[in-house]
Amino acid sequence: SVGDILTTPVGSRLMRRSYGCDLFELIDKPLNDATALEAKAVAVMALMRWEPRLRLTRIGLSMGDRPGQAFVDLEGYSTVSDAAVSLRVPLAFGGV
Repeated sequence: SVGDILTTPVGSRLMRRSYGCDLFELIDKPLNDATALEAKAVAVMALMRWEPRLRLTRIGLSMGDRPGQAFVDLEGYSTVSDAAVSLRVPLAFGGV
């Protein structure tokens, strides 16, 4: 569900317009430290709202080998089982 949350633009779900993440609002912004911080912030806010079973301890962004490809790297723990969680969610912008 983490990947679904991060890759669903807010407003695209018919019965739940507020579901998703605002990462897609950042597509045309320059690739700099300020935009990276904003991307981390919107990802954390979306996950805090829509995935209460996950408590994040670290979030990172990394660029892929191809233009428009990025990854969101997450670490935290499950609030259900208290197990450590480590995820890498691929993002592709620009038809990659």
